[in-house]
Amino acid sequence: MVTRYLFLDGGCLRARLNDISHRYCEGPPFKINWWSLSAGYEKIFYYDALPARKPSQSDEDFEVERQEVEQLHAKLATFDRFRVNEGDTRYRKGRGLEQKKVDVMIAVDMMIHTIRRNMTAASLLAGDADFTPLLNALSNEGMFVTLIHPPKASKELLAAADARRPITVKQVYDWLDASFQARFGSFPIPSYADASHDGNCQHIWSDDLLGIEVWCHLIDNTIWASWPAPERSDRLNLRGGNWKNTRLIACDDYGVELPAELQSEFKHL
Repeated sequence: MVTRYLFLDGGCLRARLNDISHRYCEGPPFKINWWSLSAGYEKIFYYDALPARKPSQSDEDFEVERQEVEQLHAKLATFDRFRVNEGDTRYRKGRGLEQKKVDVMIAVDMMIHTIRRNMTAASLLAGDADFTPLLNALSNEGMFVTLIHPPKASKELLAAADARRPITVKQVYDWLDASFQARFGSFPIPSYADASHDGNCQHIWSDDLLGIEVWCHLIDNTIWASWPAPERSDRLNLRGGNWKNTRLIACDDYGVELPAELQSEFKHL
């Protein structure tokens, strides 16, 4: 039987959510559906630092920010399988805001549960290169560690993990409630198949050198983008999204560049 524990750096997750929210949507930051995020884990250990006031921040804004974090921690603490651990944040001249205690608490807890064999597989949601020695130590103890990481995690941290799962835009979308998913508008769904289009599509753009094709699905006026899937014999398809979301996700999740603008007859997409 596999017993999986998730160790989650709240500051890392919040930063990734804010990045995607600002890039794709307008309005307040996203809120996670915690049941979706925690599915498949027997225990979830959530680590976060209470905010410190920034030098330019008013008392009112700081109080709102602090209350939001405290309310989230209180909410998570009532969920089955969740355990919340609080650190604090300090402002250091020249270095900005830094979390204190969080990294240490994560390292201690992961090592204790590994040595005691409370879990058979561990997942760490984090992106700080300081966790590299921890992952190496856990691997030496025989623990299988999956790193769930933001796009710009260090190469050393990625190399220390046994498996890696990037926090893609699609992954964040799947973690959101329906009300927050709706803010994206038409969202493209990835799939793998040999065909790049069917008879209900009109060609929009292609890059013959890279094998990229973009079509408009005539029934619902959504985009169908397709290109050869790396290390596979078929193609990756993004279907059902509007042009903005398809273009951004192709770039952000797959490193594929699509044109910034479409021809005039397709600019409504």
